[in-house]
Amino acid sequence: MTRESGKVVKDIHALPDGHARHGAVTASGTNVVVTAGAGTGKTSLLIDRILHLLTRGRDRLAMTQIVAVTFTNKAASELKLRMRHRLRLMKELATGRSPGSELHDYEIRSIRTLQETSGLTDEELAAVSDEAMREVERAHIETIHSFAGHLLRLYPVEAGVDPSFQEDDGTRFHEHFNHEWDQWLQRELDASGRRHDVWRRVLARYGLDDVKQLAQALTDELIPASGIRTSQQAITPHLRSWLATLRDRGRLLQERYQGTLKISRLLDAAVALLAGVETNGMLRSHDADEAVVLQQTIPTKTKAWTDEDHEEAKGLIKVAQAIARSGSESLWDAVQLLSPFVVHCRSSFVEKGLVSFNGLLARARGLLRDHPHVRAELKEQYQAIIVDEFQDTDPVQYEIILFLAEVAGSEARQWYHVQPAPGKLFIVGDPKQSIYAFRRADIEAYDTVVRDHVLAPAAKGERYALQGNFRTHAQLLDPVNRCCANVFPSTSVEGLQPPYEPLLPVPSDSLPLPHERMELRLVTLAQEDADAETSSRAEADALARWLRDDVLEKESLLVGGRAVPIRPRDVAILFRTFAHLRICLEAFRRYHLPCLADGEKHFYERQEVIDCSLVWRTLIDPRDELAAVGVLRSPYGGCSDVEIESIVQRGFLDDWAHESSLARLPPIFTILHSLHAATQAFPVPEAIQYVFQALPLAELAAASIDGEHALANVLKLRDVMLALAVRSGLTLREIVRQVGQWVDDPPDEGERPLVEEGLTSQGPGGAIRLLTIHKAKGLEFPMVVVAGLHRDVDHHKASVWTSHDWLTDTIGLRLGEAADLGGIFLETKVAERQRAEQVRLLYVAMTRAQRRLVLSAALHGQGTTRKGTLLSLVARGLDLDVPAMVEAAQEQSQCDHLVGNVAVTTTVVPAHQPTQKT
Repeated sequence: MTRESGKVVKDIHALPDGHARHGAVTASGTNVVVTAGAGTGKTSLLIDRILHLLTRGRDRLAMTQIVAVTFTNKAASELKLRMRHRLRLMKELATGRSPGSELHDYEIRSIRTLQETSGLTDEELAAVSDEAMREVERAHIETIHSFAGHLLRLYPVEAGVDPSFQEDDGTRFHEHFNHEWDQWLQRELDASGRRHDVWRRVLARYGLDDVKQLAQALTDELIPASGIRTSQQAITPHLRSWLATLRDRGRLLQERYQGTLKISRLLDAAVALLAGVETNGMLRSHDADEAVVLQQTIPTKTKAWTDEDHEEAKGLIKVAQAIARSGSESLWDAVQLLSPFVVHCRSSFVEKGLVSFNGLLARARGLLRDHPHVRAELKEQYQAIIVDEFQDTDPVQYEIILFLAEVAGSEARQWYHVQPAPGKLFIVGDPKQSIYAFRRADIEAYDTVVRDHVLAPAAKGERYALQGNFRTHAQLLDPVNRCCANVFPSTSVEGLQPPYEPLLPVPSDSLPLPHERMELRLVTLAQEDADAETSSRAEADALARWLRDDVLEKESLLVGGRAVPIRPRDVAILFRTFAHLRICLEAFRRYHLPCLADGEKHFYERQEVIDCSLVWRTLIDPRDELAAVGVLRSPYGGCSDVEIESIVQRGFLDDWAHESSLARLPPIFTILHSLHAATQAFPVPEAIQYVFQALPLAELAAASIDGEHALANVLKLRDVMLALAVRSGLTLREIVRQVGQWVDDPPDEGERPLVEEGLTSQGPGGAIRLLTIHKAKGLEFPMVVVAGLHRDVDHHKASVWTSHDWLTDTIGLRLGEAADLGGIFLETKVAERQRAEQVRLLYVAMTRAQRRLVLSAALHGQGTTRKGTLLSLVARGLDLDVPAMVEAAQEQSQCDHLVGNVAVTTTVVPAHQPTQKT
């Protein structure tokens, strides 16, 4: 049986996609690609496939011959847990014991079908179960990083790593980089340095912090060391082809729109410059006239131009403008300076017995690619490779998987020559849910690997589609399908966007309640000049008031076939960005709604972490007046700016540890004074524990507006400091200094999930979850509100940027205004991918709801929806005339109506109406 959202399915053939599921599970001698839509039960499919491999007659495999790669550790743990459950059930059936529960009905049928297909007796089935249960903990059901680490430990010499290396989450490399940078920079800039002339040219244009940031970006092991060029080289064939394509598109537009308009002059200059660079490989002196013209701004569209052609012309002109102002000579100077340091920084880190997360992938790929005997042994060991969430896989992971899946006897030197062995690969993914481009997920690489390798004729590949949705009822799926079908293309746009495959509802005995539907809630501001921040605050206020007054404990959802009042724990609010989440969190706190935020902000930028760092700095060094002022301003000191000014002016911080000063300072300083002496008597780990117990750090964090979330972060800071003490042998002063450096220059470090500390209790009704759409992927909730649909996509470009495009093997660099041609190409490509990813982001958000989906946005003026926002996609997908809805609502404070089977509520907020009142 499969039970999801109250749906019980006793037979796989009763599912709308039952034939596809059965075919994928039992496929033999062919590689399999499964496209699993949202909520289609892919974990059950993975378990069925593994069981099929364990029981398929004479060709059956052992658990240790199977590699199952998951996207997260949580997914790996769940897969192992459910695998053990299914194996226990198999043993019970084989030995004649009855599970005695309807919940097992589908699983029983599945096991019996597998047994019939394999021809195993009950005794053989029980033996398979026993053997698999013994091996399941040793089986490679894990993330690709864990598996890569395993490969490196098997072959440390070939991989060039210490056999007992430790995996680094980024914090140790941050320490290593800063130490190596300081030493190297001192050697470079002191009197004995040999490249002062190059440094003068570089520092005349760039700040030293930007140069350091570029160096750190180049130390990423996924940036090929061989591609970090030390001098400006000729244009690559791929970049030349890209420029030629742009040039030709520009010439077609020139022919179509001949004239003297400003945009025509800009287009003429852009085409001429693109043609010159394509021919010569770089800007020449005769390109100066075009560069001057291209300094002008691009005009708005006129009636003579279509929207599509104007957008294309803008794109061409922007590329030409970027090339014209690139100034890449100084960038090459910087790269030339940094290249030796980058090589040394990478190698010296590994020599310390440490490997970064990206280093695990890069070195595992190199191990398999460059050592044929290693690859041959591993290909023999692992006879089946199963990959989950294939669409979100880093392209370097594709190389690892392809090399392991290679046909026996072959030794391809590059991934694109690999021919997978038929029947060895089973990959599951959904390109419609590919939303992790910022983590190097590459939908173009996905399409290429699937089309040219897994499904290639020689690999005997087969594709199956899972469309039966267990999560959501039919009345809610209908508008979701309608919307998505209108915003996804009808046919695949190779390398950019897949076509839409509708989700098919799994039959259910229960009819939805009246409010179990899709709703669109619009807040419109009469204030014409309202900005995005004002609009978002009005939306957050309206949402909080509506949930409190009309929804929680007042309306119902079906749970287990019966109607129950909606509790806070049933509701999740999803956001595209963390910034909007914070706005909504503030409103929910004002309305006293129990809620938990799960965002993506840097750990070391959290206020409670900064405050704790200041307390530690003051404790360790009473002369650190800046830290002491921070403590006075923090909740631990509780002083106003006026009080702080008085304390400083009267000199109480000059020697605050003196008895006369302590009498005039908040009590925290007396405690710090005593702790300063007490910690001298403890070993470092015990001193850290002692201070966290003696000070009210956790208590004050728990009392803050972020409550349990802030508490969890304080506890994480304690653990970080303890880990530093144990692993590095640093003194307490050095640990505090290191934490202070991380606060000043934050590494990528996520906040602690509340579940790690068990901090999820918010009363009997639980708490509303607030999280980004990315965090919500893979999760489901009874009621989902997708908020902030009106907000623009953040088009901010990093001032320092390095990237590597896997398919074209192009490295792109940006340093301030300077960018190489590869950098401009990749920025253009990334922008196009981001636009396409917005559609997929909307699909992921809309498919998290089990019973009720609410879409929320704020508008102002005439209700125009900005192009590129999620609201513009919803309006197009559901064929909504948003301005007309706003106009209809102007006559009254609220307007409710149905558009098809979508309930639309438009609420008018008068100009300057306060949103703080509760």
